[in-house]
Formats: sequence, C-alpha cells, structure tokens
Amino acid sequence: MKLLYIWIEEFRNIHNQGIVVDNEFSISVADPQNSSFDYYTDDGSRIISTTGAPKYGRKIFIRKIGWLKNNDYPTYKTESAIDSISALVRKNAVGKSSILECLSSQEHEYLGINTRYYFLAFLNRSEHCIEIRSKGIRIISEDVISRNSYKTTGYETYILPLENFSPTYPYKPDKQTIFHFLISQEKANSYVGYNVLGIPTIVGDLDAFNNYNAFEGAFDFLCSFPSLVSSGNKLAVFLDSTGRNQLSDYFEKENLTCAEYKNFYIQRLAQILFSNLRTYLYHPKPVFMMSGRRAKLPNEDILMEEDKHCAKLLAIFNGQYPNEGSADLISTKTNRISQDKIRDVLDFFSNSTFSYNGKFAYDKYLKNIGQLFEALFVADDKLFPAIFKLELPFQRQYKPLVSALQKCVNTSDILNENWANGLNIRFEWFSSGEFHLVMLFSAIYQRMKETDGYMSNRDVIWAIDEPEMHMHPELGRSFTGELNQAMYQFKDAGLFKTCQIIFATHSPFLIQSFGQYRSILTLVDKNENEIFTRAFDNIPQLRFPHRTELSFNLIMYKIFGVPTVELHNELYGVLQEYSQCEKEIEFEKWLASKGVPKNKQWIRVYKGQPRAPYLVTLETYIRNSIHHPENRYNSYQYSTADLKWSIEEMLSILWNENASRT
Repeated sequence: MKLLYIWIEEFRNIHNQGIVVDNEFSISVADPQNSSFDYYTDDGSRIISTTGAPKYGRKIFIRKIGWLKNNDYPTYKTESAIDSISALVRKNAVGKSSILECLSSQEHEYLGINTRYYFLAFLNRSEHCIEIRSKGIRIISEDVISRNSYKTTGYETYILPLENFSPTYPYKPDKQTIFHFLISQEKANSYVGYNVLGIPTIVGDLDAFNNYNAFEGAFDFLCSFPSLVSSGNKLAVFLDSTGRNQLSDYFEKENLTCAEYKNFYIQRLAQILFSNLRTYLYHPKPVFMMSGRRAKLPNEDILMEEDKHCAKLLAIFNGQYPNEGSADLISTKTNRISQDKIRDVLDFFSNSTFSYNGKFAYDKYLKNIGQLFEALFVADDKLFPAIFKLELPFQRQYKPLVSALQKCVNTSDILNENWANGLNIRFEWFSSGEFHLVMLFSAIYQRMKETDGYMSNRDVIWAIDEPEMHMHPELGRSFTGELNQAMYQFKDAGLFKTCQIIFATHSPFLIQSFGQYRSILTLVDKNENEIFTRAFDNIPQLRFPHRTELSFNLIMYKIFGVPTVELHNELYGVLQEYSQCEKEIEFEKWLASKGVPKNKQWIRVYKGQPRAPYLVTLETYIRNSIHHPENRYNSYQYSTADLKWSIEEMLSILWNENASRT
C-alpha cells in the first residue's frame, strides 16, 4: 500500500492538521477546523452524558472525507526506485519530529491523558481501493465500507472502493505494508519492532548506530556500495597497547613483516580478552559488609585455585611487545601462538566455576571468541599492516571475519560487563559526512535485509528524521540521488516491491535534490505553541523557467521564508534574459511597461565623481546597491522589507510572463 494522507485530530499540541504524502488521489476533510465527538462503549453504543466527559467509554471523533483522482499525477522524469518523496520542512523545533512520532509510537504509549486521534489513508492497489486506518475517528463518506472495529484490533479500517474493487481481506502476509522509522528517541535503541494500526513498524535511532555496535552492517553495505565513500577507506580494528606512554593506536616497526605483525596481534588480543575474563571470574570488585569486613565469595577457595591455574595458562600470552620509536631488541622469531593454546584456554574457561547469573551469555561469548580466533588464524597476513592493527578493505571475502568480530562485541555486552574492552573498531579516514551516510544507508539496508523472506512483495515506507544531521551541506544535493541508487540495489536484491520516503528536514540542499522525483512538501510551523501544517505541492514554483534544477535561492525564500540578495540577483538576471534587455536603461523601460514605478534616486559614480541623481525602480536600486558596495553617495539603505517587496514584484512579473508565453 502507498500512503496518501495523514490526518491528526489530536496529538500533543497538534490539532486538526492534514498532511498530503502523495497526491495520486487527493483526500480532503470537510470543515477541518470544527471537531465533533461523542463517547461510545466497546460494543459501539453511544454514551449520553449531561455532566461532561463520562467516567467510562471511548472518545470518538467524526470526520466526513472526500477523495478525487488526480488526472495530472506526474510520471517520472527519470527512472526511480523511489515511488514518491514527501518532506516535512521548515525551521527547527516547530513539530516535524512530533508528527513522525505520532505515526510511529506504540499504542500503549499514549493511553490516558496523552491519547492520540489520527488516521492514515493508503492507496491499496491489490484491492483497488483507498484504505483508511483510523485511531479514534469514525469516517463518513459516500460508499464507505467499515471493515473492522476497535474491539477486535484497537483501530478501525474503512474502505473507499475504486474501479475494479476486489476485496481479498484478510491480507496475505506477502501483501502487507511495512513502516520503517529512523527518528530521535529519548533512549537510543538500534531497533524496536511492533505494530501500529496493524502495520508492522520498525523504529530505530541513528544515534544508536556507531562503530562499535553496527560495523558489520555498515561493512556489509559498503561491500555492495564502495563508491559511496572515498577510496582507501577501511575498517580498522586496533588493540589497546601495552605501553603507558604509547601515543599511537598502532604503529609500524622497521624490519617486521606482516606475518610478525599478525603474530603480535593475535598474541595481544588473546592477552586482552582472556585477562578480561580472568578479572571477571576471579577478581571482581570487592563487596564490604556493615562491619567493614569483605564479603566472602561463594566457592572462594575453589576460585583461588582456579585463578592460579588460569595465570599459568595465560603466561604464554604475556610476552614482550615492541614500542613505538624505540630501539628495543625484541626477537621476532618467538614461537607463533598456536590454535591449540587458544583452545586450551577456552576449554578452561568453559569448565571453570561460574558464580554469577547469565551462564548462557557467557558460554555464547566463549564460542564467539573461538570463532574469532579461528578466522584470524586463517586471515591473510597483509591485513596486518602495523603493530596492534587489523585493516579490512570493503570486500566480501572478509565478511566472515567481520561477522566474527561483531558477534564477539555484541555478546560481550549482554551482561553489561564489556568483556571485549580493549578492542577498538572504527571506519578509518571517514569524514563525518561519510560516516553519517554509511550509518544511515547501512541501517536501511540491514532492516530490509533482515526482515522476513517475503519482503520482495512488500511495499515499504521509510520515514527519516533530519538525515542531514552531521552531513556536509553539499552532500545534501546528491543525497537523494545516492539514496535512489542504493534503493535500486535493494530492490534488485528483492528487499521490497515499492518504496516511499518521508523526510523531516530543514536542509535547503536536500530539498533541492527532490526536483527529479514525485515529491510533496508540507510546511510545518508553530503559532503560540500550536503546530499547524500547510501543503506546498507546487514544486515547479521552486524552479526558474527553462532551468532543470530547483533553485536553492527560491527554496530559501519560498520554503524557509528567507529573502536573500542572491535570490534578488538571480531574479534580476532571469528577467533581463526574458526581456532580452541587457543594459540597465532598456531593462528599466521594460520594468516600467510591466507597471513597476521608478521611485528611488540613484547616484552613479563615474571616474570617482558622483553624477546627478536619477530615478530608478526599487529592483534596480537594490541590484546596484548589491553590485556596487563601494558607492557611498547613496544615503538610502534598503530594508529587508524592501528586499522582500522587490523579490515579490519580480516573481509576479516572471510567472505572469512565463504563463503568457506557454
């Protein structure tokens, strides 16, 4: 299903607001500012109360809606894997994120005082109907069919039949829609899944994705899309060094080979991981009683004997290591650590006395450590270019090693013990923009890849809150194109059938990239703490005639309400092109023929001397002031209001001229 329309009756400080997501069919709410509601029991009986809100019963709003097919619905200008783009835009802190949260939150989060009332209208192509899923709103319309009630599902479903309507309810699983949200949360979670209005919904926080807990997904993604980052970028896994004065995370040492680097790496990794386990089992933080005496551990005598044996087993890993910048004479011909020695230690820890809760997680971690070392022993020596460093290029052959690392890291944190402390992972040489892009795209990739195997027949809707955060502004211009390119790959891999994107953004660069796609903008503003929305679906207004790209300056003015001298310059030049009047005197006559008055005096400077003042239009006065800041003979300083008036006047002339010529 494709989302067409959102209506929010009540949610926090949002009341009676409609948002167009896709205009293939136009949905309208009659008398939108006037709300009416009654209270009903679960069996649908109306509750009559003369003393205000009854103690029991559901509050139900009543909304009459209409719909109309858009015969001018645009076709793609370029082939696209993204069916349509909708964006909630405007300044910060006006309510864009609240709208997304209304759509993505679990039902139980807003029971009681913070109840929400809203509905979503979808185009259901498989049944040839408009399907409305409603929370607390009764829908009235011609030929409307009520499909299910609140009592059985927690929401209401209404059907508006279209031509060739063919109900096949209940849905087969492979025909369901799935919602994905990347939004800020109070507590960052990688992902949480549940149903909202019966739609499978997966919500994640991009802040929860970082080098440590999401590198496998990002590595997997970059194996398919290496061009999205600079050449030479790699996944680096380096170990805490042994020297207290060590300045570098890793370093090269003269006369050491990659094979010797590898040996030092495995030896140091074993020392780190096994020492952490030894501390956890045998050297916990002491607990003291009220008397001041240390509480004795269960099986303390047995643990002390095991600790002695553990120390002997780990002694082989405690060899000397090179230091950066020193002339130390360390034999690089030391015996190579064998897999048998690693297995002996793992067998010891597997059979050791475990005095805590969480034995299952502990055993799983030991298994993952074993798999990690097995992968390291067979790894190519060239992956170890320095002391304490493992470097992995984005190539599929290294995915098993990366997977082993991720499993080890993930299971080390199950009991909040961080058994993998000392193992450091990062994407080396990534800019902050590249890192953000990789985390975002890989998060999308992993969610769709890990969802049930019948995703190829699903329609997916992605809602992303402020994807431009930490992104270089210029990256915003190409972001949608790169997202579309990635979605092509995902679609070819069978991860979805159709895809819609909903952004909440305040980036003019990102909006500029929407020009080649079916796109709808919704302006979100706040007045006395009340959030209100307004559709801006005339994207052509953001493009100058005969231009292919959306104008950044028009976006700044039309969307964000910022009149700029750059837009004034651009408009003045476009009108000169339209009028074919390159010289000021000719262009002034042309403006006058369009009804623009000459009401400002401009003093021109020639060879350093002022000439007699002459009358010009406001447009030319501002243009000359911008182009000649060195001219100090014009005392009048134009205001922001003047700049806006001049821009509006030129825009009016431009659109009228363009309409008459087309």
